[in-house]
Amino acid sequence: MSDRVSEFLAKGNQLCDNQQFVEAIAIFQQGINEAPDNKELLYNQAKAYFKVKKLQEAKSNFDKLLASDPSNSELLSERGVILHHIGDNKASLVDLDKAADLDSDNPFRFSSRAWIKAKDGDVEGAIKDYERAIELDPEDSISYNNKGLLEEQLGYKQKAKQSFEQSNKIEGYDPKFKDSPNVEPTEKKKIEITTPDIQAPEQPKLTLKHILNTTKELFSSSEERNSFWKFLLRKK
Repeated sequence: MSDRVSEFLAKGNQLCDNQQFVEAIAIFQQGINEAPDNKELLYNQAKAYFKVKKLQEAKSNFDKLLASDPSNSELLSERGVILHHIGDNKASLVDLDKAADLDSDNPFRFSSRAWIKAKDGDVEGAIKDYERAIELDPEDSISYNNKGLLEEQLGYKQKAKQSFEQSNKIEGYDPKFKDSPNVEPTEKKKIEITTPDIQAPEQPKLTLKHILNTTKELFSSSEERNSFWKFLLRKK
């Protein structure tokens, strides 16, 4: 990477850190004009596009990234989420299916797909994916919680109760005691399964700065980046 391209990347990242996404997009584009295949610039610009709701532009960047790395399960998963926000759940699930096939031991692949399936009306399919995510990660309290919401929606009261209880147990919450150390019980959260406020699968808490500045690791190692999911689903 040339010094000029590195400067564009650093400046764009700083603008994103300051919530100046429109300006960041322009700076990233200057870098892309000099280095059209630079993965870090394309990836960071895609996220900036998403923040200003330019979804087609964000998808276009992911298309370019996947053209050179079609078996990257993380990029497939992230483009799947973009496609969902565009309104193309069929294409979204194609990407998420591929990601799950490529990364079948990763519980996040299944909890991510479950979230989209629920949004698409496939509640039974979503429950099965949450069950697979829990099988791979028995301490996944959010998958238990979201599975309980879906079970409740289908009228499976006892199953839902058990899912909520397990979620609370993992979180260390006991509804019998007001002074429990954690947040309000999951079964009390008034979350509609058809809204984007369903909890995303839990990942380490990240700042935008951390996400943008660690992009290089994704493309230089086999270790998966920390999730783009919270970036996509957090309150705008």
